[in-house]
Amino acid sequence: MRARWGYLLERRDLRPLLEGMPSRSRVAVEATWVVYALVGVPLLGHVLVRGVGVPEATFWWGLGNTICLAVAAIALLQPARLWREKGGLVTTAAVLVVTALTALLVLDPDFRRGPDGPRIGVSPADVSSSGSDRQLAEVTRVVPGTPAAGRLRAGDRILAINGEPLASLSPAADLVRRANDPTLSEGPATFLIERAGERFDVVLDLPPPPSSSELAGAFRATLLRNGALLGLLALFLWRSAQGLRALGLELEGFWTQTRFGLPALLFLMLGHFLVTTLIAGVAMSLGGEVIDAEIGQRRAVTDALLAERVVWTTGIVLVAGVTEEVVFRGFLLPRFRHVTGSWAIAVLLSVVAFGAGHLYEGALATLQTAGIGLLLSLVFLLRRHLMPCIVAHVGFNTLALALAYVFMQLGLFERLNEILGS
Repeated sequence: MRARWGYLLERRDLRPLLEGMPSRSRVAVEATWVVYALVGVPLLGHVLVRGVGVPEATFWWGLGNTICLAVAAIALLQPARLWREKGGLVTTAAVLVVTALTALLVLDPDFRRGPDGPRIGVSPADVSSSGSDRQLAEVTRVVPGTPAAGRLRAGDRILAINGEPLASLSPAADLVRRANDPTLSEGPATFLIERAGERFDVVLDLPPPPSSSELAGAFRATLLRNGALLGLLALFLWRSAQGLRALGLELEGFWTQTRFGLPALLFLMLGHFLVTTLIAGVAMSLGGEVIDAEIGQRRAVTDALLAERVVWTTGIVLVAGVTEEVVFRGFLLPRFRHVTGSWAIAVLLSVVAFGAGHLYEGALATLQTAGIGLLLSLVFLLRRHLMPCIVAHVGFNTLALALAYVFMQLGLFERLNEILGS
């Protein structure tokens, strides 16, 4: 199998993707920087900051990461060498640009907003109920000045909203979704609370659901964050004297490669169908609670996207597809190969990083995303160009969003677990 894999890659002549690579140590630092900034910061922040339960922790976590990543990025630019080659003005400008772009990348709107959102004002976490396998949403922090302040406290367990129980698995994600759902209208809402072994109702006076303007602002900030990431990658390539060819975006055959995006999309859809079928079988074997939790988390992501005008949603789909392909396939995959000396290991590392960046969608969805990353990596290596991957990724996201919209209109998110369990 390994011989066949090596023979296939040798026939494709992937050496142009590795041309102009700097030293392995520098490439390893660059790859580590990107993975940590894009995946590690939000994941570790969600775990560590939520565990501390102090509102100021989010600020210090973001500031600390911004400083560390900015210093590392500036070091990668080699200021002393840049000063000798380009002069003090260029060096100063490069340092300022790197610092600003790093701040935009780390202090993105989702991270600053936190995992709970401002409407209720609590940070929830999944905890196991004593004597059973059931999961409960426990309050780890109450945000001052919100409806929950003075009414709820850390350690309270939220069981239901307006008489409707939270999902039995991953109830914290269900709480976040329903807190921002427009169907939970402005005004009094009744929360069933468990505190010190006793259950009772707490009525919170909720503000209006997130408005379109607020969501549009968050989307614009996300676009700005992705632009900052691409800008930082461009600086890394510039310092190594590499061009777009290093990302698999050479101009020769550009339109031919772009047209190949359609068969790549068909290949991606077929492969995704097979992966989804396998994962659905695993989910069904684990039980309805797993399915219910996964549907809840996907509904939360879908609600956030489809609650906004089509223009903003389309922008997110386009930018997400382009950015993820540039980062995970164009930038990281060849660099992983340069460090490890193996395309197979490079693909594995990029797939793991790509999947980990989507943990917010749920465990099973993360496996699906990793499968998509594997398929897109194969397309990239077989075509030796990034455009088929970009076209396939954007097309796949658009079709998935349209399908999710149909599911919402037909109410299938609420009935899907029953359909799969029947």
